[in-house]
Amino acid sequence: LSAPEAPSDNLIDAGGSIFMSAAADLALDAVSAGGNITLASGSGIDVERLDAGGGVSLAAQNGAVLVSEDLISGQPVTATGTAVTLNALGALSVASATATEGNVALASGDGLTLANADASGQVGASSGSTLTLTGTVNGTQISLASRDIAIGSGAQVGTIQRTTGIQITANGADAPVVIGGSGSGTGYRLDNAEFARLAARDVTISSQGESASMQIDALTVRGGAASNPNVTGQLSFLADGDVEMIGRLAFDTATETNGVRVSAHSFFADAAGAGIAVTKGSALAGSIDIEANSILVSSRTAADELDGLP
Repeated sequence: LSAPEAPSDNLIDAGGSIFMSAAADLALDAVSAGGNITLASGSGIDVERLDAGGGVSLAAQNGAVLVSEDLISGQPVTATGTAVTLNALGALSVASATATEGNVALASGDGLTLANADASGQVGASSGSTLTLTGTVNGTQISLASRDIAIGSGAQVGTIQRTTGIQITANGADAPVVIGGSGSGTGYRLDNAEFARLAARDVTISSQGESASMQIDALTVRGGAASNPNVTGQLSFLADGDVEMIGRLAFDTATETNGVRVSAHSFFADAAGAGIAVTKGSALAGSIDIEANSILVSSRTAADELDGLP
């Protein structure tokens, strides 16, 4: 179907594939196909519900792409527009999402797999289950919220040149929420290798919901003096509950603008090997800021004994 202007309030259903093209806005209530769905517009695309047994391709030359209620696709989705917003009640897989003059916003009720996203503005991805990143995600600000996260070996999230901030939120995640370490075990885990695939001026990691506490295991951060830094400003850990250091956070090759901030109900660092170091070579650098109702650095045995005092 190709027309100068496609009518709104359409319900379109086909057993095979659907291709629709319009010179102006393309506004539809629902599109369903057993095969592929391809929508192209010289302006914008606005669809409430899309259901394709095959793939989905959405391209708006001079307007935004919006799937406002539910997107179902048997294959990864591609979407390009001045801005891109895709919502899915279930799982969603996105091969590429490109916003030339605005933001990319992706949300799924179940798992969300994202290969590539690029926005002149912000990139936001929210998953009701695991958020899996496999390619390049870039924007001025990047927000990632999920119950667990997996950043693949070929992924890169943010760049020092463009990205001022990355916000990672363990949203309603199962306990424990662990940052750093090897990544083995249950619960929400952003391991040391995955963290190395982030790059921004500032990185903020927060835990919310029922399991609001956080553990920080062995974590290496490349500071502003590194040849390939991944944090040139502040690294922040925010938890409504407790933050517990169970490994060493090494903020290497840091500059005076680098720092670590922890904000929590209580803070504990196991003196038998855990802690925070912000250094450049053998010299101290940057800053460490810890805000909590109680701050304790001790052995585990001593902490347990103190906890048992009236």
